[in-house]
Amino acid sequence: MKKPQKRNQIGAIGNISVLIALVLVLIGIFLWPRLEDHITVMRYEPTPEIAAIADRATMVGDGRFYFYASQPVLEGTQIFNSYCNRREEKSAILGCYDGKTIYIFDVTEERLSGIEEVTAAHEMLHAAYDRLSKERISYLEPLLQAEYDKQASDELKERMAYYDRTEPGQHFNELHSIIGTEMANISPELETHYRKYFSDRAAVVGLHASYSSAFQESARKIEQLATELNDLAESINRSTEEYNQRSAALNADIQTFNQRAESGFYRTQAAFDAERAQLVNRSEQLNAERQQIEYNLAAYEGKLQEYKALTSEAEDLQNSIDSSLAPAPAI
Repeated sequence: MKKPQKRNQIGAIGNISVLIALVLVLIGIFLWPRLEDHITVMRYEPTPEIAAIADRATMVGDGRFYFYASQPVLEGTQIFNSYCNRREEKSAILGCYDGKTIYIFDVTEERLSGIEEVTAAHEMLHAAYDRLSKERISYLEPLLQAEYDKQASDELKERMAYYDRTEPGQHFNELHSIIGTEMANISPELETHYRKYFSDRAAVVGLHASYSSAFQESARKIEQLATELNDLAESINRSTEEYNQRSAALNADIQTFNQRAESGFYRTQAAFDAERAQLVNRSEQLNAERQQIEYNLAAYEGKLQEYKALTSEAEDLQNSIDSSLAPAPAI
């Protein structure tokens, strides 16, 4: 009677061991990623710059947690480029998330204040999206697409086409980051979703609008000045052509007048004086036209110098976010 009882005890212990092993497997499958994030966050010590970025981007809850779980770093050109590769020549890269770490390009241009915070928030939302369940993603996808269909500008459509070319399959992942950091007045459902990450999402959108306006205002001024230059050039060319034609006609008429005067064509002094007065009047009008053309040429040159200065400033602004431009070596 004792031997069967002993075998039952061994069998019960074996069953418990199997159960514990199964529980540990389930924990590993379902809970380990979150536990790993917790361990990473506990060990990660943000720099004052990174902490300030998280604060200004109003990251809270899951937002700050996933940001720190991604061990974000702020880097200059040479180190940044070793982690974040440009996929197309004309597309500047400001940040990237490689599945483990968030890299943010250190932008020092004062006119672009806020660009690091929005970049950080954008990449954090990628990290958050990677951790969403399939059910949650299925819920979000139609909401994200509906918001895109409602608000997408031509510029954003081009941007999404770029992502579709360079990151196939990441359409909704990118929309999740773009809508969360750049679009105001989104659906209540999406607004509720993003509250897990930001205490004031509108502030993040405001930062994006602020530095984007620097590019937009620069482009607007350049486009306006280019239009003015083209219009002025057309006016100068037209006026110059008309002036040259009238000047040639006047020269011919003056030559005829002189020939007539020498040949005794004019019978009276009054007839001579009348025709001469007409020629003098035409000459004075041409002089006025020439002065106007010279004035317009000076104005054109002034606008051209302004245009060159604006395009140079715009190039400097663009270069400030171009991580491929390494700083000049110090001597």
